[in-house]
Amino acid sequence: MVMHPVHSSDENPSSDHRSDFPVDIVGPQKESERSPFFKRVSTENPFYLISAACVIHSTGLSMGGGLPLSVMISLIGGYLLLLAVIGIGIVRFWNVWDDARSIFLTLILLMLELSICFDQSIALHSTSAIVGLVGLTLGAMCLVELILRVLKIRLPWIYRFPFYLQLGLAMLASLIPMAFSNSAESSVVRWAIYGVSGLAGLSMLTLIPAIRTSRDRVEFAGCPWIWPYHPWSLFVIVWVCLGFRLYLLTLSFDPAFELSANAAYAGMGGIFGGYLLVPMLLGMSWLLLEAALVHRHWLIQTFALSLSFVCVGLSVEQRSLNPALQSFLTEYSQHLGSPVWLASLASVLFFAVAWWRGLPFARRGLVVSMLLVSVMDPKRVSFQRVEDVNLTWLTATAIFLCLVGHQKQKSRFYIEAVVWMVLGLGSRNYFDGWELSPVEIQFHLVALAVGVVSLWSKDEAMEEFKVLLILFMVIATVRMLFHGVTGIRPAGFASGYLLLMAVAAYLLSRVHPKAGFLGAACFVFACTYASAFTEGGRFLNHQVRWDGLRQFLIGLAFLHVGLFASAWKGGVFKRWAARFVTAEPLPEPSPELKGQ
Repeated sequence: MVMHPVHSSDENPSSDHRSDFPVDIVGPQKESERSPFFKRVSTENPFYLISAACVIHSTGLSMGGGLPLSVMISLIGGYLLLLAVIGIGIVRFWNVWDDARSIFLTLILLMLELSICFDQSIALHSTSAIVGLVGLTLGAMCLVELILRVLKIRLPWIYRFPFYLQLGLAMLASLIPMAFSNSAESSVVRWAIYGVSGLAGLSMLTLIPAIRTSRDRVEFAGCPWIWPYHPWSLFVIVWVCLGFRLYLLTLSFDPAFELSANAAYAGMGGIFGGYLLVPMLLGMSWLLLEAALVHRHWLIQTFALSLSFVCVGLSVEQRSLNPALQSFLTEYSQHLGSPVWLASLASVLFFAVAWWRGLPFARRGLVVSMLLVSVMDPKRVSFQRVEDVNLTWLTATAIFLCLVGHQKQKSRFYIEAVVWMVLGLGSRNYFDGWELSPVEIQFHLVALAVGVVSLWSKDEAMEEFKVLLILFMVIATVRMLFHGVTGIRPAGFASGYLLLMAVAAYLLSRVHPKAGFLGAACFVFACTYASAFTEGGRFLNHQVRWDGLRQFLIGLAFLHVGLFASAWKGGVFKRWAARFVTAEPLPEPSPELKGQ
């Protein structure tokens, strides 16, 4: 969490900013042989952090009533002021900026702990506690402002105002559920706690102007810390504090449990769940979206696109829920819809905006999020059964894919749209009760879609789809011929199926003369004839009482074998092969060769 202010070799900050600091800006410390990554996320002097961790833990153990509130405030506040003085001193007199950075980030954690100390008194509507919390919040902001001015760190107001707003929300968050704690409806307090997360998400949107501005306004602005570690490390700490504050609010103000603050350290749960963090994380995802559009960095783009799916995952609740959480989620789903459904809708909106603004891979994320909505129910807190897929959203996904395919002239989008629609219809049991199995019908519908799209699409992907279509025709033909010969299918079904397949292959061969459909059509016609011959013989065997019928059919079969041999000797198959492979037929054989 603590960042080391080291410049990497591939970063080129402006020379006028570098000249503001001497070469030995970090004092007598020497650069180690660590990698640049560890230099940025670590510190060579962890003792300030160890000291703060011990103090926070020791005071946290006393929040259950071990020490009076005034003593707690004096201890934490005195230690906070001591750290602030040390941080200012080691910069002004020794130029040790990296240790000061650790101290200043730790101050934010101590400010949060100060606000937590008031939870018990505020839950009892103590006026003095409310006044004290507001006063300490203002004092914390004044301390931050003092540090910035004394050390002459230039932090523009497009950063400073969102920081004060989010820091104030983290410290004053307990006043929001307290304001509704006297309501006759106990669930109002829970909604107020959820509203804190919504306010946290909205407060993050105030950082959009800061993201759109140039990094030169804050990099080396009175300090040697580079962008983005300055000033974004401040906001990362505040965001972590906001998430932890939400957890503590569910323990201190949930009317179903009435837990004291030290219950948080005991790991007891109330209505807290991943869904409470989703509004805040959605605000972060919009910030990452702006950063990805401004900086066009692949890592930022990956985080921006992944965070929406993280929100969906956090909204899926486990089956074993405590009674308080189960009760609130039921009420939540009745009024707004299930958390996972709302998170999926938010991801659809997010990816739609990202795709509209040209972010790479956003279109694929939009398709996935729309598919997620199609398998969700607004009243369920988890994914529903596949049999209950929402065909409205599935149809919207297919239409979107078709529009994209029309815009980009890409056949794969049309085929993908058909695949999703076919899978959705199959999950709703629309293909049950037919002679072919549901899976066979789905494959045939996709193959039909490939054939139809091939009538106007000529891209490279379609050439691959054509090969797959021919392969499908051959496999389906051999399979149906086997069914016709063995009598698995009803009489005449295999022959009729193969006849339709042969006609389709022939029609496709007229549209695509060089794609191999004519060869497939000939093969299917031959299999159709064989199936019809076999099924016809089986029909005669059942209908006609003739002892010589089997020998008669065998004689007809050998007649076909003889005809096949004559065609082979006449070079018919060679000419057909040359036509299918090179599309140029061989010359007719001479009379001498025919005689031989």
